[in-house]
Amino acid sequence: MTISTKRKESKGFVIFYAVLVTSIVLVVSLLVSDILTRQIIIGSLGTNYQYAYYIAQAGNECARHYVDDGYKFFGRIESDAEGNASFVESDYLPIDVDNGLKDNSCSTDGNLILDSNSISYDYTPEFGATTVFRLTNQIGACAEVKVDIGVDDLTTAHVKVISKGYNIGCDEVNPRKVTAEIDTWNLR
Repeated sequence: MTISTKRKESKGFVIFYAVLVTSIVLVVSLLVSDILTRQIIIGSLGTNYQYAYYIAQAGNECARHYVDDGYKFFGRIESDAEGNASFVESDYLPIDVDNGLKDNSCSTDGNLILDSNSISYDYTPEFGATTVFRLTNQIGACAEVKVDIGVDDLTTAHVKVISKGYNIGCDEVNPRKVTAEIDTWNLR
């Protein structure tokens, strides 16, 4: 075996070694990039949950504002002389079919928008009323608020508010959609 033969065998080994090292560096960099991407997603979950929680809290406060303001558009509970409670349907709704939104007192600074297309009102004389409405804010977070006012028995009335907050639009489908729910229950 001569020196030139050994040199020819070495040339193939150097190319193989360079490709092997490059492949290892590529795999390691892809793994690090995947870990960083996952960490960014996990880190953003806290922020997204805060968006969902605070819009749910705003929806809950809005509903409680209307309830405390004489059941403004949810209906009200009245008692007769014997103390029997009954539900009285509201004659006030925050929207007017012809003119749109009449009242948005939940948002005095304009940061919350009451979606007048999302309000539904279901009234049953024996049980009370259920009202559902949506609020959105400037960043696109949404709250769907359900207010149930009714009479449990002849003397006890209840007000239940369920506010579900989403970090994005209520109807949007996204794998990173985060939900926060706040339930409030009051007996009157």
